[in-house]
Amino acid sequence: MLDETDILLTVRMILLSLDADILTLKPQSEQDTYSLTHCLQSLSSTINDFPSHPYMSVIKVERALQLMGGLMTELGKTTGQ
Repeated sequence: MLDETDILLTVRMILLSLDADILTLKPQSEQDTYSLTHCLQSLSSTINDFPSHPYMSVIKVERALQLMGGLMTELGKTTGQ
């Protein structure tokens, strides 16, 4: 399990990449494979698939939950909520 510092650093790196236009919110073309939308879809897919995949690693799901929670927390801070 990742500690809070690792999650915070990863989330802030994602947000800084967005701010610097290294990572886009949505794919600009069909060839784009990296965007915030893609990252969030991958995280939510991992979380949603857990109940129906009995052999899925619990650690993988925990990390997805931690990253999703970290993104929500940091985005809440940046929007003033």
